[in-house]
Amino acid sequence: MPATVSNRSRSQLLAMLSSGELTSGTVLGERLNISRAAVHKHVQALMRQGIPIHRVPGRGYRLSQDVHLLDSTLIRDGLDADITNRLSHVTVLQQVDSTNNWLLKRQLQSSIHGHVCVAEAQSKGRGRRGHNWVASPYRNVMFSIGWEFAAWPESITGLGLAASVAVVQALHRFSVTGIGIKWPNDLIFGGAKLGGILIDVNGESAGRCITVVGIGINVHLEKSDAGLIDQPYTDLNKITGMVTDRNQLIAVCSSEITRMLGRFGDLGFQAFRAEWERMHVYTGRRVRLVGHRGVVRGLVSGASEFGALLVVDDNGHTHRFLSGDARLRLEQ
Repeated sequence: MPATVSNRSRSQLLAMLSSGELTSGTVLGERLNISRAAVHKHVQALMRQGIPIHRVPGRGYRLSQDVHLLDSTLIRDGLDADITNRLSHVTVLQQVDSTNNWLLKRQLQSSIHGHVCVAEAQSKGRGRRGHNWVASPYRNVMFSIGWEFAAWPESITGLGLAASVAVVQALHRFSVTGIGIKWPNDLIFGGAKLGGILIDVNGESAGRCITVVGIGINVHLEKSDAGLIDQPYTDLNKITGMVTDRNQLIAVCSSEITRMLGRFGDLGFQAFRAEWERMHVYTGRRVRLVGHRGVVRGLVSGASEFGALLVVDDNGHTHRFLSGDARLRLEQ
């Protein structure tokens, strides 16, 4: 947005547009102390960024009626009672390169333990293996939680798998059932991707283990954005037939993930292993893994105590794969 409008003014403008009522450019300009022409210019800039603003000539502007802005107070109010004091901050950003990156940069100056960073839009959202995370601005859920373990958990490689279990459990609380996990931590519904998890780990081998758990969930994908996705996809609004309350969804997911992180620090991945195996969509199925070891074909038998995928080949040999080792495909 042009430099003449601050991030605060942008937030104020979006808040006015989210009232549900059409508001004229003249009224918006008076409230922001800018001209009607400037309002039009700024609205156009927001629309180019993908923000769904509805305009009626001669009457004014408003956000699309199914868009409700993220609000740190609403998120914190929605946390489970036993979790509120375990999360130190909830920061909502209008736009950021990546919520994971934002927390990783912040931890260079201060502790990020229990810090939740939420974004309406990401310019460089990250998926696994260097892929971009595609999400329509102001319609989806993209957030990260920082956490510090006093010492490195022995099964830190299984953290992403445990996090995926926590998110599925959170979605169950929204009465969204039938969600599975595709190794290592993709959320799948009806064979299509609903969300994903990205783990960043930092710290000294003999000291604290600093982690960032990043979560992306498709709530509503615009067709223009969906065309950039190279695999089958779905979103919550399509699954449920209703508009999902993003603030409440982030609160419930944050509660489940925080609870998971506490248990993981004490018990490691073993505490989530059976549940992950039950949720894994390829358990007991024949798969093909392609990686630096070549191609391995076999049956998925589960996960190791450290979060490695276990695949038994035709000779009865068990192969172990960590999340960065290979790409998983179902054998037809």
